[in-house]
Amino acid sequence: MEAASPSENVRQFSQPPHIAQGLTQAEAGSLVPLAAYFKALGEPMRLSILRCLSAQERHVGEIALQCQATPANISRHLSVLQQQGVLLRYTRGARAFYRVRDDAVFDLCTRALGLMSQTSALQPASAHASLDSN
Repeated sequence: MEAASPSENVRQFSQPPHIAQGLTQAEAGSLVPLAAYFKALGEPMRLSILRCLSAQERHVGEIALQCQATPANISRHLSVLQQQGVLLRYTRGARAFYRVRDDAVFDLCTRALGLMSQTSALQPASAHASLDSN
């Protein structure tokens, strides 16, 4: 059996078939919104907000208190999460309450953590050291 060339290996791993191959124009167009969704989740404070909302809906003041941030800062992050469809917002009296739209976002985060742990186990120790120094 002949070994694959390095360029074939790169091609094999850089373009997973379920994402990069055989996409229709409509499917390819959905990659931009998908990237925006992941970008919204790519902020540590927003992940803290999701953790805060995992058990129940809360108003901005409760979220700010639990996340140890100002209400203005929390409101900015909540707005991004709401715009991407991660959260739902409603008012009760003078307060704005937020809840997670779909609990599948927690499964997504759990899977990402699993992938991270698998990936970090494959990295050489020197790669861990350079990441820790940043």
